[in-house]
Amino acid sequence: MRVLMASKILVVAAYRRKLEELAAEPDIEELLAVTPPAWQEPGGRKLVFESAACNGYELRIEPIRFNGSFHLFHWPGLGRLIAEFKPDLVHMDEEAYNLATLLGMRAVHANVRNLGLSYDQTAPPEPGPDAYDAAEGSLHPVVAEHPESGRPVLYVNSEYTARFEGWTRRESLGLLSYLFGHGQRPEFGVRLRWRPGTIAFWDNRQVWHLAVNDYQGMRRVMSRSMIKGSPPIPAG
Repeated sequence: MRVLMASKILVVAAYRRKLEELAAEPDIEELLAVTPPAWQEPGGRKLVFESAACNGYELRIEPIRFNGSFHLFHWPGLGRLIAEFKPDLVHMDEEAYNLATLLGMRAVHANVRNLGLSYDQTAPPEPGPDAYDAAEGSLHPVVAEHPESGRPVLYVNSEYTARFEGWTRRESLGLLSYLFGHGQRPEFGVRLRWRPGTIAFWDNRQVWHLAVNDYQGMRRVMSRSMIKGSPPIPAG
């Protein structure tokens, strides 16, 4: 069996001793370990790769994005390594909501809640799971590549992302809820305080927007312009 193991903690030489034991298992034909050149712990301490002999396995140094913050990171070279090594088993040492898991996945985007069809119904009732399962809409990558910056961005939102391709609503909801919650973290947001003459621009390809109804009973006139974009492309 050919095994590929990607882990940021393998920058520490002591942790790689376990790889020697794994490589010695009779069922493992080849073991390829992948680790970044450095990794910064949540407390701020930076762990730099420690050189040591590799006995019985191969070690590759590959960069990661996002540093594993909030259990999200992206190995840009992982797809290439998988194609070259052709492993029977890929092991990631992080939780299931790893960004590597999301690469290659697509989600169905549909207006299941009929948002925007009536100004009298600003908070329509939540449909049942069957309505989400039956909904047909556009298929978009869960992780898209920004066309200008080239950075990977989570391309899901709680209003229109119904389910993952090939998954039911019930199967999708756990992972979707995690991603929706991640996108709503206060440190990722900015609040615009409107006043007469305000102009705001945002990039719908990588941010969400929320109109707060804190002007009930008052008249506000707004003009909206949208720039035509291009279909999202998968990251990776």
